Amino acid sequence: MFHRASILVTACFLAAAAVAQANDAYYDIPIRELKLLEGKLPERPNEYNWRHYQQAMAMEPYIVLDGPGEGYFTGPGAWGGNTWQYASPVAASPSLVFSVHLRAPQGQEVKGRLVLADSNASGMNIVRFVVPAKLAKPEAKASFLSARVVHYYHLLDRDIPGGAWFRHQARLTSGEMVRSWVQVPRFPREGFLDSYDLFTGGRAISENLQLDRVLPQRPGNETPVKVASLQGITIKEIDWKPLVKEARPALDPLASKIPFDQHAVFFPSFQAAAAMSDEASKHDTPVLRLAQPRAEDAGVVERYQRQLGLSLNTLARMLGPTMVTSAALTGSDPSFPLGTDMAVLLETPEPAMLARLLTTRVALAAADIKGAKPASGTIGGVAYHGFVSPDRKISSYIAQLDGAVVVTNSTYQLQRLAAIRGGKAMSLALLPEYKFFRMRYPRGEADESALIFLSDATIRRWCGARWRIADARRTRARAVLAELQASQAEALARHKVEPGPIHTDLPILGGGQLRLTPDGVVSSVYGTLDFMTPVGEMAMDEVTKDEADAYAQWRDGYQRNWTWSFDPIGLRISLGKKKLATDLTIMPLILNSEYNNFFEISRGAKFEPAAGDPHKSLAQLIVALNHESHMFHAAEGFASMTFAGLTKENLSLGWVGSSISLYADDDPFWNDLAKVDEEKINDFMTKNVGRLPVGLRVDSTSPLQLALFLSAVRAYVEQTGPGLTRWESLKYKDQGYVRVSAVKGQRGVSPEVENMAVYYTTVGGALTVTFSERVLQHAIDRSLDGERRAGGVSLRAEAASHPEANASGSPTHGSPTHGSPTHGWPTHGSPTHGSPTHGSPTHGWLGSNVALHVDHALLEVANALGRRQYEDRMQVQSWNNLPVLNEWKRLFPDRDPVAVHRELWGVTLVCPGGGKYVWNAKYGTMESTVYGHPGQPKAGPPAPPVLSSFTAGDFGLTLENDGLRARVELQRPAK
Repeated sequence: MFHRASILVTACFLAAAAVAQANDAYYDIPIRELKLLEGKLPERPNEYNWRHYQQAMAMEPYIVLDGPGEGYFTGPGAWGGNTWQYASPVAASPSLVFSVHLRAPQGQEVKGRLVLADSNASGMNIVRFVVPAKLAKPEAKASFLSARVVHYYHLLDRDIPGGAWFRHQARLTSGEMVRSWVQVPRFPREGFLDSYDLFTGGRAISENLQLDRVLPQRPGNETPVKVASLQGITIKEIDWKPLVKEARPALDPLASKIPFDQHAVFFPSFQAAAAMSDEASKHDTPVLRLAQPRAEDAGVVERYQRQLGLSLNTLARMLGPTMVTSAALTGSDPSFPLGTDMAVLLETPEPAMLARLLTTRVALAAADIKGAKPASGTIGGVAYHGFVSPDRKISSYIAQLDGAVVVTNSTYQLQRLAAIRGGKAMSLALLPEYKFFRMRYPRGEADESALIFLSDATIRRWCGARWRIADARRTRARAVLAELQASQAEALARHKVEPGPIHTDLPILGGGQLRLTPDGVVSSVYGTLDFMTPVGEMAMDEVTKDEADAYAQWRDGYQRNWTWSFDPIGLRISLGKKKLATDLTIMPLILNSEYNNFFEISRGAKFEPAAGDPHKSLAQLIVALNHESHMFHAAEGFASMTFAGLTKENLSLGWVGSSISLYADDDPFWNDLAKVDEEKINDFMTKNVGRLPVGLRVDSTSPLQLALFLSAVRAYVEQTGPGLTRWESLKYKDQGYVRVSAVKGQRGVSPEVENMAVYYTTVGGALTVTFSERVLQHAIDRSLDGERRAGGVSLRAEAASHPEANASGSPTHGSPTHGSPTHGWPTHGSPTHGSPTHGSPTHGWLGSNVALHVDHALLEVANALGRRQYEDRMQVQSWNNLPVLNEWKRLFPDRDPVAVHRELWGVTLVCPGGGKYVWNAKYGTMESTVYGHPGQPKAGPPAPPVLSSFTAGDFGLTLENDGLRARVELQRPAK
């Protein structure tokens, strides 16, 4: 076990000169005693808007010196662990609590700038100061080092880009403090092995796979344990016989060449694979980056294309459908951002010709990579040719199989594929679950662009002892390599590296030889930060007793999340000119799933494709109701207790049908709402709730029970608040409905409440409730239309003979009408009332338990309402890149900091708004051309329309076999 003190004592002494020079002077001065030349210190604000907490935290005070040296702040909370109050611009008046700690050349006065948040955290002020040389004192070095280590530990704690560098600087400074016999402060994240900077924001994280959970490190007992002796997942498999029976679906020809325990992605053609890549790139917008924790681009797809020496788009133009009839992607390891073994299989009638063509292309790519050499040989009877470099920047092996060619970056993959060819291993094509998914998603359907399949055996292997322990070792090794890379950052960036062995005091189990090269740190076992050795290639027959115990603990906890069987996963993706669609099946779901609420209320029930009054609304949600569910019984019990004594009948919710639906209709209300300032939305809603064009529809199976229920509700309201409400029976097109409103003139009743009303009707075999009379009348129109259709009158025929009946009026959002009248639910209503204009499900609900339809126009309104929230988040993402960019600017003033970061870490820091990072000399910081910097924030562009390339979206969930089928269809605009 490595003790913290021993780590700090030995940490990076050779680089300690970067922290302090022999001729430096140190200063420790309360900010109130600084001599100010310009500006004034901000005062503590009377109020603070905590909605913008993240922005405020980014407005950390900092010091810019006019000459050499550096400076840091300290204040209350700086040594207090989790509350970094020294960084808060509103903790207290800085003139009372802050101190500055400076290092500068001896014998010279120190001039510089304090940059501090203003009193309302809307920006930062510059305060110029001067410190006479005579105020320097040797004992101030201790507080300076303390402030510096606090600064870097805080940046590390923020979990922003540059974590490895911040950790290294904190360790470097701590080592200097130990050498100088200065007390090292304690921090909640001081343990190196407790804080990994993984650089893996793109790693797959899911409830079922839990690939993001690294086994805990518990060093101590290193007794060797055979991996083969460790028990893996013991949950039984699904019995597929009742589901598959004797079916013989068409299978992918390449499935017979893929190992049964590897992931697989099948493409009907190579052009389909290229189209998938293009679609992903096309929609890599700021909207999608909202889901990313960092504003950075690791270039994963480009990295693997470069490694294989093949470009998807180039090959797609070269390889026609006669040369490659289908394609597949497989591998044993899902960790693409770290490093994985992968294989591209191409079905072809001309394997020899295709292999020669690909070899030529790879040779051209290898010619541009230093150290790349030809590689050839035979594995399991399969001959291969290719090119590989020591750092695996290119690692491409090409081999012929029966009726196919494989291109892979790993000889391990060749071994696995050769084993199937030689009959020594089972292929994916023999799995019953694969046949099940090919029954659900038939091969050859015109709209299929890709099928992604994870077999039961694949997931079991990923959850097995060997994979989990190897992945944990690799993750920890990556953290150590990142620390070593940071320690050599200056030499690497200045291209002054002296290649050779490199040593570390940090534990790296089985790391082999560590070497420093001009491109970075390399482990003979774990590879490089750019490409870590895939788990499949790691030789690991034994693990330590501690690793075995950690795995057993994880496995037992993981298995408690499953009730009866383990889960394969299948996902079909369809790219078309009219729509983009996905269809996902997971069987079963993990117990602690976020879908449990839907399971509770809806499992065992379903609604029909036309249930819930689907119509051209801006949004509509429908949920199937299971009358036997605990939630339904609880609601029924509450209703019975509430209305007890009001009627002789035993009231229940037995009248409730199979579904409940909530929808928002098109209305000028949304346009008005979109124009309201964010701070005034609550006031607007209070005054305009009576205009809210939202309807709630509950299916009914018993008109009599529904009537009794409504009578009880009215009796309850009138008994508990006598004389406060007015109930009016009204009619629209001879159909009855009720208006419930407040009696005017009541004490304490606001004008807004007096003008508000609730409307309900029971026409159409359902209870419909809304605040908007217009919404209710449209519901009646649709009910009458349905009755006419049931009587033999076709609404479409009626519309064809009377085109004006389908006129929808002017769109309320100043944009073209969304949705096509020939694709979707019929447009109901009459021109007198202006029927809704927007799209709806194109062929019924996509699911049978939960479904949602959303129109593009409503999302535009949501964007307008959430503009400030969007701007805040994008600002923070953009600003989170500034601390490390400022470090590179300080160290390499003649270099582009973004380029330096990319060179050191293989990651490009990007502005989420599409801007660039430039230097702001006045504030002494990098800034975004779009979002500015914390001192001078910029609002940035308006929130881009979500799904801007689509007119509408439909989403559906079907709960089956304790699992989930989730479908999505995004409609494209007609061209």
